[in-house]
Amino acid sequence: MKIEKIQQTLIGHNYSPRIAEKVASELMLLEAPLVPLLESWIEKGEETDYEASGYSVKGFMTSPGMKYPAALLTIDWILKEPEKAIAAIKHGIR
Repeated sequence: MKIEKIQQTLIGHNYSPRIAEKVASELMLLEAPLVPLLESWIEKGEETDYEASGYSVKGFMTSPGMKYPAALLTIDWILKEPEKAIAAIKHGIR
């Protein structure tokens, strides 16, 4: 998937161009299991759930109210650095 397409989708979801560029760069580095979820969101607007270590995309969207890209990136962090990510989440870092 091209970064420009991700940026345009983010801008279409009310991200500023500067933030869309940063978030798109981060989304380009998602772990393999999350890539189809991103693609489905970009292509069809579908927000698919995914669970890792007891946390889920939909759960992050409900509380603390993250947008779908942020929830994907948080799950990605859990997949990459589970101990560090979970400790931070438990301490309220969003």
